[in-house]
Amino acid sequence: FRGDTLVETKYTTPAGAIPPAGQMMTWSSRSQGTGRIKVTGAVPVQALMVACDFGETGDAGCNVTLTGTAGGGTEVRCRLTSGACRNLSRRYFGLLVRSSVRQLVSEGLAGLKAHCEALPAVVGP
Repeated sequence: FRGDTLVETKYTTPAGAIPPAGQMMTWSSRSQGTGRIKVTGAVPVQALMVACDFGETGDAGCNVTLTGTAGGGTEVRCRLTSGACRNLSRRYFGLLVRSSVRQLVSEGLAGLKAHCEALPAVVGP
């Protein structure tokens, strides 16, 4: 929501939901419209699945998986799926914004990396 100074966000967890499944963020923005992102499933320390509703722009899904590497690091993979390909104009628009989306994902992952590295080290049992 860069450049939009009046973005309203709300975070909710439905009653009876087992966190993180069911947690949701909704937004309303002058420049970005309205939408929501809902966690549909999770495997702790391994994967997170979310469903995205971008209002008139369409729906999408995102799966994030974490895998340990031989060097002791963590590989993060993100797979985004969208129904935009069913609409020819949205499909070509998606191709045009691909580099912008890639940059936003890279920035988000860099922020996640910095956050995780700033956390205190966990000592095993």
